[in-house]
Amino acid sequence: MRPAWPERIVGLLSICEAVVVAWFMATSRTAGTLEQAGAIASALPHLLFGALITLGPLWVVMRLLDWLFAGPARRKSHITARFSP
Repeated sequence: MRPAWPERIVGLLSICEAVVVAWFMATSRTAGTLEQAGAIASALPHLLFGALITLGPLWVVMRLLDWLFAGPARRKSHITARFSP
C-alpha cells in the first residue's frame, strides 16, 4: 500500500532533516572526542523533539488539505457526486 502524499512529503522532509543533522554532527570540530559523543547522545532527544515540533503541524495541515479536497475518496476511486440528467 502506497502512502498518501502528505505522508510522503513529511517522510522526505524528515529524511532530509536527519541527513542535515548527521552531517552537522559529523563535521563538527570535536567529532572524535568522548565529550562530543556524550554531548550528541544527550542532545539526541532534543533533536527528535524538535523534529516532531516542526514536522507534526506541517503533516496535520497537509492531511487537512488532503481531506478537504476529498483525497481519501479519490484514492479509493469512490464517486463523491453523481450527476445524471
